[in-house]
Amino acid sequence: MSMPYRFLSSLTLCLLLQAVSSAAGVLPGASVDMGRKTYTDKCLSCHGDIDNPILPQIFVGRNNPTVIRGAFTSVSQMRADTTLAKLTDADVSNLAIFLAKSNTTDSDRVFDWGQKSFPSLLVGPVQSGTLSGYYFRLYTGSQVYIATQGDASNGGRAFFYAPASGSGILDLGTIQSFLPSAAAAGF
Repeated sequence: MSMPYRFLSSLTLCLLLQAVSSAAGVLPGASVDMGRKTYTDKCLSCHGDIDNPILPQIFVGRNNPTVIRGAFTSVSQMRADTTLAKLTDADVSNLAIFLAKSNTTDSDRVFDWGQKSFPSLLVGPVQSGTLSGYYFRLYTGSQVYIATQGDASNGGRAFFYAPASGSGILDLGTIQSFLPSAAAAGF
C-alpha cells in the first residue's frame, strides 16, 4: 500500500520544518513575557488561545524566529497585516520563545536558573506565592527568598532576601538582565 504523494510531501515538509525549528534558536535575551504580549497583540485574533489554537501550525515557529518571519511574508493573511513586517528581530525572537515556553514566565525561568546555579544558597523545599505585587519563592532549607516585581515586558526587577544576613532586600537588577544566562542553561 503506497501513501499518496501529496500526503508524503506534507509530512516531509512538516518534519523538515520541525527539524529546522529545533535547530534555529532565539536571541539570548528573548523574553517569554514579551512574547506573550506580542502574541496577544498580534496573533491571538487569528490563531486563538495558545492552549487551544485555531491554527496549530503556529507551533512550527517554536524557538525559530526565521520560520515566523517567513510566515509573515508567505502567508497571504499575514502579509496583508503590515504591522507584522514592522516587528523587530527581538520581537520575533520573543514570540518564538513564547511559542516554545508558553506555560512558564520569565520569573520562573530566572528562578529555575538560580536554583540550578546556586544550589548551596537556594536550598529547598520551595514555597512559591504572590504578595503585594511580588512573585516569590521561599527556599525553606536556607530561609532565602527570591522575588520579582512586574515582568520583563514592563521592566520588572529581581530581588534577593536572606533575613538571617541582616542586609535587607537586595535589588538584583532587571529580570531581562538574567534571561541570557537562563536561556544558556536551558531555561
